[in-house]
Amino acid sequence: DNGEAEGIFTERDYMKKSLELTHALELPISELMTPNPKTVPENFRLDVAVGIMRLGKFRHLVVTEVDSKKVVGVVSMRDLFNYFCDLVTEEL
Repeated sequence: DNGEAEGIFTERDYMKKSLELTHALELPISELMTPNPKTVPENFRLDVAVGIMRLGKFRHLVVTEVDSKKVVGVVSMRDLFNYFCDLVTEEL
């Protein structure tokens, strides 16, 4: 109701649970998601966000407004990979 992240549901969550549960498709997402995901404010430094993802061994990071916990997006390792590849490509 307040726009804060209660959890995050990713392909990894589904794959992990579907191997354990034969009825995973019938469950609500709330039972499959990772609760209380790590969040960072939208003005967070990119290099630190990458470090958090690496150390936490997760591929998605919830991004919130600076002055609240309201979700404004999700950044993924794929997003970061593409961003860095674009930087390198521009230099070529």
